[in-house]
Amino acid sequence: MAIFIKLLLKRVAFIVLVISSISLAILLWHKLQYPTTVREAVFQWNLNSFLQSDAEQTTASALMPGNWELACESNGYDAPLHLPKYERTFPPVGAMRDGSWGIIFIENVDSFRSASGSCKFGSYIDFPTDRCIQRSEAIIKKTNESREESCRKLIIIR
Repeated sequence: MAIFIKLLLKRVAFIVLVISSISLAILLWHKLQYPTTVREAVFQWNLNSFLQSDAEQTTASALMPGNWELACESNGYDAPLHLPKYERTFPPVGAMRDGSWGIIFIENVDSFRSASGSCKFGSYIDFPTDRCIQRSEAIIKKTNESREESCRKLIIIR
């Protein structure tokens, strides 16, 4: 009976260690602002490729593939975004940090995807005064400005 309890305690300790390690890894992943979805990772990959290219501008649809129709700024400092057209409120996706940005790509009433980033990863995306822009108008252009060292500023133009 004592051997059984000893084995059971070892298994429980192992399970607690594994769960704690996974929880810590998820917490650190989120804290470090790494992509949280495959779509966001694709956006970040495409954005980095654009930054390293000689091209001066690209479309937002080239960075975020899919059938989305509207791109909206979503900074962590902003309130949730309510869009009457979709009768829906979208939570902010960008972090509450200076130099951070977030974009919500809305496909239809029930579907959206998002991407966020910060100067920590080398770029800052600035939106025009309107908070949302149609897919056909969403062009991302490199600027000669930098928010800080090694942080390339991009702007969404129409």
